[in-house]
Amino acid sequence: MPEGVDTQEGLQHTPEARENAGLRMDFKIDNNHLIGWTLWGVEESRFSSEKNREDLIALQNYARGESERDYGYMVRKISPEQFFAQGGTMEEVTGFLAKIERSDEFEKIRQQTEAYMEGVKAEWERNYPQTSKAVEQMTGFDLNKQITVNMTHPSLRNGMYMGNDTITWGHTAEWDNYDTVYLWHEVLHSYLDRSDLSHALIQFIADNELRVRLNAGETYPPFEGHKNLFPLMEMVLPHWRSYLAEASEEGDLAEFEKKLGAMPEFQGKVQEETPNTQVIDES
Repeated sequence: MPEGVDTQEGLQHTPEARENAGLRMDFKIDNNHLIGWTLWGVEESRFSSEKNREDLIALQNYARGESERDYGYMVRKISPEQFFAQGGTMEEVTGFLAKIERSDEFEKIRQQTEAYMEGVKAEWERNYPQTSKAVEQMTGFDLNKQITVNMTHPSLRNGMYMGNDTITWGHTAEWDNYDTVYLWHEVLHSYLDRSDLSHALIQFIADNELRVRLNAGETYPPFEGHKNLFPLMEMVLPHWRSYLAEASEEGDLAEFEKKLGAMPEFQGKVQEETPNTQVIDES
């Protein structure tokens, strides 16, 4: 029998292909990323919850006490030009990060983030069969790839697609299945460009359609997501309803976006946005 042929079904396959099919989310904590985001988030008062606020501020105070200059560089209060003009070096920053990583203050933040990550991972895996099927049906996208998710502390708002199939995520859930919905939001950024129209379609798929499918009794509008896109979403809504009805088996989101972009009312909405610096609940 030729290698790779299933004797029962007569189908060409490989064990690797079966194992790797679907979206693979690698949830991880990078200490330097966690330190940097935490220090900046506390400095900018980006709290999504008051839980563990004292621990987060304790880490900030420890870092400031170690080096005001390195702290300023980490939280962007000192520009790279200023930092190096003052005698700062990358070796100094590396040593600064290493001291923080060994501190009791950071150990608390790391443990809290680990516990949060395990909860997010469990929720994602529980919802994945339903949500992946829904996303494939709504978009027609091939979801067979790996995404790295760099987790940060849940009490500081964070949600961004960083490029290169990498997401950074941390946020206190505001409703059921919040993490699942917004992880899909960021995953979809890896498939679409940075135009207002693309972003509005992501919000239809993740922030709204997935949310109401996961949470019985919810509807839209009112919309969830970046509020600056709501007027555009109101314009797209009747076309979106028609698209969903027609794409009952498998949609073609790229073709749908192309058709929308050709309509006079959506001219100017298909140009690229500025590079992604958006964070969940920024508006």
